[in-house]
Amino acid sequence: MFLSIIIPHYNIPRELLERCLQSIITAGIPDNEYEIIIVDDGSKEECAKLCAVWQREFMKKIGVLGAGTWGIALAQMLSTENHDVQVWSALPQEIDTLAQTRQHPNLKDVTQSEKLRYTKEISQVIAEKELLVFAVPSPFVRTTARAAAPYLQAGQVIVDVAKGIEASTLMTMT
Repeated sequence: MFLSIIIPHYNIPRELLERCLQSIITAGIPDNEYEIIIVDDGSKEECAKLCAVWQREFMKKIGVLGAGTWGIALAQMLSTENHDVQVWSALPQEIDTLAQTRQHPNLKDVTQSEKLRYTKEISQVIAEKELLVFAVPSPFVRTTARAAAPYLQAGQVIVDVAKGIEASTLMTMT
């Protein structure tokens, strides 16, 4: 069951709204089982500022390196969880097709979220992201990591979801 929590708001003191939000978040409901909708009826802009702060606290900026079936499936899942997701591919034509059709050829029954964004620039998929998901085929993990290295920032979490063995070294991805 998915729960939509609707909070009507009109000039409620900031402290009260924060207390309300905090009580919802600490109630023990799994994050993927609810959403919070604040309906603001023209109150002072304090509400908009507060909502922006709370949204930044819970919405992650994620870069997915690799637009194959696995990368797009993960990007779609993360996007539907209300994260800000951007996808990169080393193949510019792949990005053009995905952006235009919003479908991956191997995931024909899945239309990608309109919120999902694409880039042909590896620097852009890394910039200002909290989490980077490396979803490239195992033969390309090392070269992708080298290409990404100059743009990596302190504090970014990197998750490598590649599977398989690197042919030249016979090493696994973990």
